[in-house]
Parts: sequence; structure tokens; C-alpha cells
Amino acid sequence: MLTSSAASLILSFEEEPLITPPVAPLVLNTGSLRKALNPSESSLKTGGPSTSAKLKKQQENDAKLAKAVVSLQQISDSNITPRNIRKIVKDSVLMLQDAKQSVAVRAANAISLLDEVAQDPNMPSFARVTLWSAVSGLESIREQ
Repeated sequence: MLTSSAASLILSFEEEPLITPPVAPLVLNTGSLRKALNPSESSLKTGGPSTSAKLKKQQENDAKLAKAVVSLQQISDSNITPRNIRKIVKDSVLMLQDAKQSVAVRAANAISLLDEVAQDPNMPSFARVTLWSAVSGLESIREQ
């Protein structure tokens, strides 16, 4: 037999509805599950890296290109740098900003111009170091 306090406790417990959080139905996509479990298999079937890897590489290349352009503009804006060197550096900056060619081609063309000017004995030392830094960044740009 239940006492009155136990009966009221049972009644109060029964009166309160049990609230459970909603559970989303589990939907499995076997293709994405297979790629998640074995990512190298999916890249072998498509013949290359995934589009997210390509996008990441393109963003890295764009960042390297932008950093090199800023460095080269510092050289071309300096009054200490001789006029002939400033002109070649400005030409290489324009070449880097030309969107008609791929990033790797633009970088390679700019490197070929800048290698010649880096050997110029009239170049100030700060400009040579900055130029080498920019060329180093451009050399790391690769085609995706």
C-alpha cells in the first residue's frame, strides 16, 4: 500500500511529460562515407586532388603573389633605387597583375626579369634583399 506522500510523488512524476531532444534521422551517403574513410581512393579515381585542395593551393599562390607584389612595389617606389631598376621592377609588377595568364606563368615571367636586375651592381643592398625575398616567394608558386 502506498502512503499519501509516495502516491503524490508518483502522481507528480507521472504528470510531468518526459521531454527528449529531437533526434535528426541518420542519413548515410555511401559515396561521402567512402571518401571520408579512404580519401586517397577518391583522388585516384578522379585523377588528381579534390577541388578543395585545388582551391586551397590557388589561395596560397594568390597570397604569395600578393606578398611579392607588395615587396616589389616597395622597391619601385623607393627614390634610392636607380631608375632603370625601378622600371624593370614596375614592369614585373604589371606582369604579375596581368590576369590573362595563369599565376605560375606570371610568376615565371617575372622571375626571369628580376633575375637579370638582381645582378646589377648599382642596386642598393636593401632593394637586393627585398628582391631576393620576392623572387623566393614567386619561385614557390606552382601550377595546380
